[in-house]
Amino acid sequence: MANSSIQVCTWSADFWCKFFSLFKDENQYVTWFLVLVGWGITAYIAYLQTTKSRGDAIKDAHNEWIGEFRQKLELLEDFALEFWAEDNNKEPTLALAKMSREVKSLTTIAKEIERAGGEKYKAKLFKELRQAMTYDSDVHNRPLRPDCMQIVRIRETCASLRSAYGRKSLTE
Repeated sequence: MANSSIQVCTWSADFWCKFFSLFKDENQYVTWFLVLVGWGITAYIAYLQTTKSRGDAIKDAHNEWIGEFRQKLELLEDFALEFWAEDNNKEPTLALAKMSREVKSLTTIAKEIERAGGEKYKAKLFKELRQAMTYDSDVHNRPLRPDCMQIVRIRETCASLRSAYGRKSLTE
């Protein structure tokens, strides 16, 4: 006769009892050790992949902001140089207002880049850019010569901003 004090665990009767009884089997120590080590390695690899994906997503977002920034800067520089250095019929007040608005748009993007972990916001460069593009004392002397100080300031400030705001490599 079977001893009634011995508890027999089955999967259908008591899942947890059967599960923990497997750990008590002397022949299964190596198997359980390998299973647990495998789970640990799998969890570590999943953690590494998640961390890498998160880092790549941040770099992608940064590069997207940089691309938009550089495109707007190029268009603004072209507009400003065309306004100041070429003979055109653009209304000065409207053109200066447009340049001022575009500089504000660039500063907004630059602040977003900083929040995304990119280059720190360069307040001095943006101030120089706004001053160079919207300095209205020479409005009636247009078109200005290519070597005029205002034209040179626009070019140099835009070049400084382009070099300050560069894309991040995805292999870093």
